[in-house]
Amino acid sequence: MSSILKQILFSLIFLLCNVISTATTVNNNEDVIEILFLGSSYFKSNDLPLIFFNMATITGKEIYYDDDRVISGKYLDYHAASEYSEAKINERQWDYVLLQGAGPNLAYPNAYPDHPVLPALQQLEEKIHGNCATTKIVYMMPWAFEDGMTWVAGWTDDFFDMQQIIYTKTLEMAEVVDIIIAPVGWAYNSIMDDGCPFHYLFATDYNHPSLRGSYLITSVLYSTVFEESTEGINYYAGVSQAEAEYFQTVASTTVLENMELWKIITSIDQYENETPKSIDLFQNYPNPFNGYTNIVFELSRSEDVRLSVYDSLARKVATLVDDNLDGGLHTVSFNADNLSSGTYFYVLKVGNTAISKPMVLLK
Repeated sequence: MSSILKQILFSLIFLLCNVISTATTVNNNEDVIEILFLGSSYFKSNDLPLIFFNMATITGKEIYYDDDRVISGKYLDYHAASEYSEAKINERQWDYVLLQGAGPNLAYPNAYPDHPVLPALQQLEEKIHGNCATTKIVYMMPWAFEDGMTWVAGWTDDFFDMQQIIYTKTLEMAEVVDIIIAPVGWAYNSIMDDGCPFHYLFATDYNHPSLRGSYLITSVLYSTVFEESTEGINYYAGVSQAEAEYFQTVASTTVLENMELWKIITSIDQYENETPKSIDLFQNYPNPFNGYTNIVFELSRSEDVRLSVYDSLARKVATLVDDNLDGGLHTVSFNADNLSSGTYFYVLKVGNTAISKPMVLLK
């Protein structure tokens, strides 16, 4: 190789390293938002962290991100047990840790027992908040397989059946673990329900995201993290402008119209106060119920309170309280005579804290 060609090659390598380091160079500016990605091939597909970085940067946000622990084939239980992932968690006081979920082991734990989700989330929460109590943990609600489980002999669950289970179990887990939900799977559900073409959001394996899917995921993560709409962002990551604008609208609507349900403003704020507010939301009774049920909550002091009920499609079906209430125990009756049987979620929002619990209506 000639000396000139060597110089050109070294120059290109140097420039490439500089481009990469732009996303990952340590910056001591306190305005920089520091984000750690922990996940596997769903995050790795189409270099999603870089798409996220570019989308945030073009809107004027300063981001430092680390995706060193995005490793294909590794579920959250791997990261929960990995000393290398723990070392990465302890490397700095992250503003956000983004955790990538997977659909089958969450939806069907008996059929996919090797990678239990809830214990992994509990272990990761302990390690993340043990390192920095104010870090916000964002769990990406996964999506169902494009063909659900119909590819397995004897299974009849299609995409929508599988996604409904993923949705419900994600919300139930959020009652146990202090996480924010990035409702990626629910945004997938909206676009699938619109009758999109085959392999529109999916790669040819019916599982991993296509470039369109990765752009939709990024848009949901952006709205979840920054609590802002992605509509009007002039960055398309190789997706056509019309499609990107469609995904921006779906992502923003999915996230921002149900922020309480997804716990985007979460009880993590209690870690920032020396004297955390005491708010208790109890299980409704009776449960399951037919017609009427009672919802009980307790406040430590006078607060602005909103108590809402959502159905299994994340649609608000009732607002039971929207008022300033005195401290103490409060009981609210809920009349579900006009609703059909199914699982519902009641969400109590008090200040910057949102708590939810599931309840079952049987008629």
